[in-house]
Amino acid sequence: MLTNDTIAAIAATGALSVVRASGPLAYTVACKMSHSQSLEPRFMHRVKLFDQHDHVFDDGMMVFFKNPQSFTGEDTVEYYLHGGKIVAQNCMQTLEAHGIRQALPGEFSFRACMHGKMDVFQAEAIADLIGTRSVEGARLALEKLSGSQQAHLHTLRSKLIELAAQAEVAIDFADQDVAELSLGTLQQHVRTILDCIHTLAQSFERGRRLQMGCRIALVGVPNAGKSSFFNALVGEKRAIVSDEPGTTRDSVSLEITLGSGTATVEDTAGLRTSSSNLENLGIERTHQVIKNADIIVLVIDGTEHIDSTIFDFPPSAIAAITKKDLQAHPDPSVLEFLQARHIPSAHVSAHTGEGIATFLSLLQEASHVSRGEGELLLTRPSHLNSAQAGKAHLERALGADTYDLFASDLRQAIASLAPLLGGVIPDTILEKIFSDFCIGK
Repeated sequence: MLTNDTIAAIAATGALSVVRASGPLAYTVACKMSHSQSLEPRFMHRVKLFDQHDHVFDDGMMVFFKNPQSFTGEDTVEYYLHGGKIVAQNCMQTLEAHGIRQALPGEFSFRACMHGKMDVFQAEAIADLIGTRSVEGARLALEKLSGSQQAHLHTLRSKLIELAAQAEVAIDFADQDVAELSLGTLQQHVRTILDCIHTLAQSFERGRRLQMGCRIALVGVPNAGKSSFFNALVGEKRAIVSDEPGTTRDSVSLEITLGSGTATVEDTAGLRTSSSNLENLGIERTHQVIKNADIIVLVIDGTEHIDSTIFDFPPSAIAAITKKDLQAHPDPSVLEFLQARHIPSAHVSAHTGEGIATFLSLLQEASHVSRGEGELLLTRPSHLNSAQAGKAHLERALGADTYDLFASDLRQAIASLAPLLGGVIPDTILEKIFSDFCIGK
């Protein structure tokens, strides 16, 4: 990405296709392709577009953004074409014939950061906004993009830098008794910063759920009605339903709308002891899904006596008691089991749909993520890793018994926290960050 090449990518396809080009050749090539002498900046030009063989490939629109007044800070041209992949691909082939290469994932946003149009935190917010699966996740991403959430992070970084500077001064005046520069006083300031970093790290799970939606696992014994219930939840027949135990050998997942966002529901293989190697692989997969799930839904056959040893799960689980169409009231053992563990439940029928709406209300309540007004939540694993690494260095600084070690730990903390709090980020980390973006952004 660290080149001056002119880049291009298909940014969108549908009823309209959008192709973006950015770099030193963007304007010249746009004039060639449109047979224009000049292009007025920020004006929507209707033009015939010609390929490298001087054949018209579309009658579309084009906008030129002159540097530095563009997303990337470079000369940028956006082509608005008729929909369909062929027209957009023709445009890309023509651009490439004129010396413009295909952009790498995230390269437009990378250039915007390099030219000071935004910082890395804001660029990542763009990717979050594109990928979010909830209204609240979009709101959080927009707050990050606007810069309103950076003030707290910049304050933390400024305090760390100030502490590091004080530690360096204290090294030179270690033989003098200056109370505000004593190691104990400086370490007390570190404790305050450490509490803030710890709070940020703790926010990641809530942030991930806002951004990506909840992961919900349907868990139960064979023939409890999991697959039928799964099909009823997602509104289509995606899982195979059979009276034969062990039919589901692997998990099946699908997204559902839940409140103002989405959730991923996964139907799993029934839990039991089996002599089938293939079924046991499915059961192992079930345990892995359970481990990664945010919400566990216990699917319990309401017509059978419950084997409580199967359901050794956290109290955050909720339950769906199935087969209401076959038996109006659940077996007493089922109710006793759920009441003893304070597990909320709904009695449902996948066949008639009765109780499904009640269950969805329970599920929505269980999946709700609260966020205070303007509260910053971490949503990216790289930010969590940065916070955890910085936290480790700060904790070591609390145990330092010399100013030299204390100052060294603070410097390492500042470097580790750079992807989150801002600062100089190594090129290798920058390229890794932007490689996770989609092409055209």
